[in-house]
Amino acid sequence: MKRGFFAFAALISSMSMGDPGPLPTLGPEGAPVTIEAAVDLECPFTADYLIETLPKLVARYPGKIRVQIHQAPMPFHSIAMRAAQAAVCAHEQGYYWEFQDAILEAQWGKFTKGKRMSQSSKKELTPAQVDAVANGLVKVGLSQAKLESCMALSETVQKVAKQKSDMEARGLTGVPFSIVGGTKVGGNNSDQLAAVVKKALGL
Repeated sequence: MKRGFFAFAALISSMSMGDPGPLPTLGPEGAPVTIEAAVDLECPFTADYLIETLPKLVARYPGKIRVQIHQAPMPFHSIAMRAAQAAVCAHEQGYYWEFQDAILEAQWGKFTKGKRMSQSSKKELTPAQVDAVANGLVKVGLSQAKLESCMALSETVQKVAKQKSDMEARGLTGVPFSIVGGTKVGGNNSDQLAAVVKKALGL
């Protein structure tokens, strides 16, 4: 499986993975800036945010940014909730970043220079196809039995709901949504987010 930016970075930064923690997190614990990101893995603006905006920021300030992902599926997206459940389950085995790359690529095709295909090129997935994408991670080490067990749990739905409600309590109204310190950035506003990060770094 081809690794996207975050999956590759996660592999390099954590060759011996222990408890993955409650949320997918990438970057050093002592990083001066943390970007808390709420995402919907069916949303085209989230795709741009995850494929282009965040990787560029992390690459611009190596070792200075920590990224934490919260699932926030929107009710008007048909497979967003299923994708969020699969994301939670993949994360529990330490494969969130691989799943993120795989589910985005399944919808938007191969990423070219950090960009997705046009909206008209999007492939609409069914819940069964989302499951197939998650099951495809078996070839990189994920346990299919654990995945299927996790996907069947009502607790998994509750975990997704809590991640979303926690961010809603902090100002989330749409996705993507970022919090840097006490500053909130709505949408895939790359220039605004870059300015907020730069200010937080004292640059």
